[in-house]
Amino acid sequence: MNSQTAKRLIALFTCVLFIAAFLLTASFILEHAGHDCEGYDCSVCAQINSAENLLKQLSAAMIGAGFVIGCSFFIAFQIRSAVSLVGLSTLVHLKVKLNN
Repeated sequence: MNSQTAKRLIALFTCVLFIAAFLLTASFILEHAGHDCEGYDCSVCAQINSAENLLKQLSAAMIGAGFVIGCSFFIAFQIRSAVSLVGLSTLVHLKVKLNN
């Protein structure tokens, strides 16, 4: 296994962990949303608050990553369409001889 394949596997594993944490946290909140609260020191309420904070952090990270990826694709598409309209004007493409 080369280093490029290892990097891809690590990235895939990280994405799977983010998605699993997001889904499991949401399911925990939904399952325990209507519990019988014990009062001031309710451990379930504390866990729900922690889960909500985790969801806020994950969603902010996902929104930021989505924005960066979207902007990158938009810029790449604009550059690609501009190059196809203008065309490459290299010396080889223009068939210029460089004889001294």
